[in-house]
Amino acid sequence: MELHLNIDFKQLVQIAKQLPKQKWDKLNSEVEQQKAVAKTTKSDLENFLLNAPTFSKEQLDKVANARIEINQWRTS
Repeated sequence: MELHLNIDFKQLVQIAKQLPKQKWDKLNSEVEQQKAVAKTTKSDLENFLLNAPTFSKEQLDKVANARIEINQWRTS
C-alpha cells in the first residue's frame, strides 16, 4: 500500500522542527549524506567531461566540409 501526501514546504519545515532531537539528528545526517552523494556524482560527471576526448582540428575540418557539402546538395 502506498500513500502520497502533498505537503507544502513550510508545513514540512514545521513538521521537521517538531521532531525530537534524536530523530532530527537522523534526518539531518540523511540529508547530509544525500548532499555528499550528489556532490560526488557532480564531481564524477565534471571530471569525465573535463577529461573526455576532444576532436582534432582535422576532424573538425571534415565535419565542417561535410556540412557544406550537405547544404549544397540540399539546395541544388
